[in-house]
Amino acid sequence: MKAETMKTNRNISRWLLILVALMLVKAPVWAVDDAGVPGGFLRFGASARSLSLGNAVVGLSDDVATSYWNPAGLSQLRTMEITGMGATMFNDTKYTFFALGMPTENWGTFSFNGTFTTSGEFERSSWDADSEDTFSEKEGIFSLGYANGFGRLNYGINLKSVSQNIGGASGNS
Repeated sequence: MKAETMKTNRNISRWLLILVALMLVKAPVWAVDDAGVPGGFLRFGASARSLSLGNAVVGLSDDVATSYWNPAGLSQLRTMEITGMGATMFNDTKYTFFALGMPTENWGTFSFNGTFTTSGEFERSSWDADSEDTFSEKEGIFSLGYANGFGRLNYGINLKSVSQNIGGASGNS
């Protein structure tokens, strides 16, 4: 009986090892699922802290970067804060985030933040031929926020302006 249990445990361990190995091999494919999706830049994040936590910061509300994810968290600010972050990604793509939060004594907390992505030059091509022409990409978000609270209830709102320009084609919302 004991030998059968050990054999079963060994088989389960092998299957778990195979499953983990398959997940590790497949993980890079899962990581690029949103490549080319319009508005994919909106999910990049808002600070080094939030990126290090895998963007799991909706409930974390003790700094000005919370204005990106959870504007109600701004009501927890006690002093004026400013933050910024920059990153260089693939193909000369630059990512920048900044935020300013200003709490007041009587009117709640106000915030202003911006997120920008600019790329280097990409070669233009079609399905059957490459071109000598190049294009770049620019995306941005401006956000104005307000938060207040009473007791244990906090509330907040963001007004965002999103713009995107890819190779001369642009859109705003």
